[in-house]
Amino acid sequence: MDILPFSLRRCGKLQETCYGVKISAVQAAQLIGRNERRIRDWIATRRLPAIKVGQSWQIDIDDLEQLPGVVIDREQLALLLGQAAATPHGLLNRVNDLENMVQRLQTEVAVLRTRMNDIESQHARRVSNAEHVLEILHAEHATPLDIQKYAVPHLENLSEAAPGLEIEPPPGSVRVKQFALMHKVHAAVLAYQIETGKIEDTALSMANGRKAHWLTQEQQQTTIAFWRRNGTHFMPCPACPHNVAL
Repeated sequence: MDILPFSLRRCGKLQETCYGVKISAVQAAQLIGRNERRIRDWIATRRLPAIKVGQSWQIDIDDLEQLPGVVIDREQLALLLGQAAATPHGLLNRVNDLENMVQRLQTEVAVLRTRMNDIESQHARRVSNAEHVLEILHAEHATPLDIQKYAVPHLENLSEAAPGLEIEPPPGSVRVKQFALMHKVHAAVLAYQIETGKIEDTALSMANGRKAHWLTQEQQQTTIAFWRRNGTHFMPCPACPHNVAL
């Protein structure tokens, strides 16, 4: 049975390091084939980092290995670590390492579960939106090309950042997507009605060269009237019917 602590078992290969493993000055001398006085000189001149514990120094094996010209005897290191692991302290270290590993895995599982739930929720919302848009577009007698053009690109978030405009819209104007959101109409449906000429909007140039689509007060009234005439499902907003007798 392998009784080496997890943190110590990582030291078995030459290309790996032994983070956090502490040894004495005598043990360090044995590992690199030098005398103890040389090790203490390195500590005194701060060439080798070490911590004083009682009457002895504690040296990190990784710090020792980083010294230029120092080569650690791997067989001697394995023997030293094996002796340390066989002690009650070594067994306690292994238990502590295993407990930390379990905690890390539990945290990772919780994070992955949360991400998976978010992905599933987003997928469910997109499927629901797609079915709703397709149903409405079919009711609007849209062609398959129209459905592909308007249903697919507009299944994401309806909100849109409003960058600075070079031309200010008329007073009382509302962004097209915001108007759709206010009335619980999918933006793809309103975009299809505008592109097919059933509803008129106002396109203004933005600072980045793109177009911002707005509905003036008159166009808002016309849109509500069109929706009512053609059976487009919408929820009236507080301003409806936008101060016009329809």
